[in-house]
Formats: sequence, C-alpha cells, structure tokens
Amino acid sequence: MDLLDRAFTHHALPPMPLAEEPAPREEPALSVATEAADQAADPIEHIWDGLAKSVEQAAWQGRTVIAVTAAERGAGASTIAVGLARALDRCGHRMAVLHGSPLRAGYHEDLLALAAEHDLVIVDPGPWLGPARIRRDHLARVSQGCHAVIVVRREGACAMPAAEAAFDAVGLACLGEVLTFCEAVDPVVR
Repeated sequence: MDLLDRAFTHHALPPMPLAEEPAPREEPALSVATEAADQAADPIEHIWDGLAKSVEQAAWQGRTVIAVTAAERGAGASTIAVGLARALDRCGHRMAVLHGSPLRAGYHEDLLALAAEHDLVIVDPGPWLGPARIRRDHLARVSQGCHAVIVVRREGACAMPAAEAAFDAVGLACLGEVLTFCEAVDPVVR
C-alpha cells in the first residue's frame, strides 16, 4: 500500500472517543515555523492538500466536474477520488463524489443534479483508458458532463502520451497524473 492509500485509510477511520474530556490548552500563535512543523508531522495530508489546490485552480477556470480515471482497475483511482474529495471538503467546498459507470441508466442525470447542488463533483467512473487504442467516440460518450480529468496509474505501468491528445479532442482538460504504488517515500503528482 502506498502513502496515499495509507493516508486515505488513516483519515477514513472515525476518531476514537476519549474516556474523559481533556483539559483545554492554550493554542500558540500560528507562525511559518508552526506550519512547517505541521507539514513535517503529517506529510501525507500536505500531499492531499496540494492535489486539492490543483483542482481548486481548475474550478476557478470553470472546471467543476473532475473525473479521476485510470487505464486499469486496481490502480488506486477510487482511493484518489475519495481522498481528493475529503481534502477539498476540508478546504470548505461543498463536495460530491459520483461512483459508477457513465454508461448506466440515469448516470448523467445524477451527475447534472450533483453539479447543480455542489461546488465541485469528483467523478469515479472506472477505467476509461485501456491497453488497446483509445477510441475518441467512446471517450466522448463516457466523459460527457465532465470538465477535466486526473489520470491515475501505477508507477511501473506504461505512460500513455496519446491519452492527453484524446482528452483534448473531446474537450477535457487533463489536470495531471497521479502515480500510485510508488517505491519512493513520497508519492508523485505530476
């Protein structure tokens, strides 16, 4: 399990109830040194927040429905989608996550309803890209209603340079790529 997976697992667990109320403590004034210490104490949350900031920048450009997809199942796209939604929720956005195939009945109506009620919608549609040639007509159909995409792939998997051109052809902005299951200490966000 890579660092982002561990962060999601860690943050998805509800906090343990305390046996007794702790005594109130005086909070120190926030400073640059305190922020740096906080980042050092929880570097994973810092990574999630960095990914959330890139989505916020896209939202400022009107891209409020973001798909998180991969070329294969098991690459970690669902973990990234939920973790990203949690990070954006911590930033104060009204969030929604839509899971499931864009080809199921009622999917696009659900997407439109969520987009109308929330600031940002993260879509977890399953794999859009496969090992075969990318079919733009299929990509246009499954990506309908989305404004941008984040591609997730395992570190050892082959890069797909044709994917960005296909996204451009159907009107999707590619916000970047997240590598999962990395051997390095820090996950890579490109």
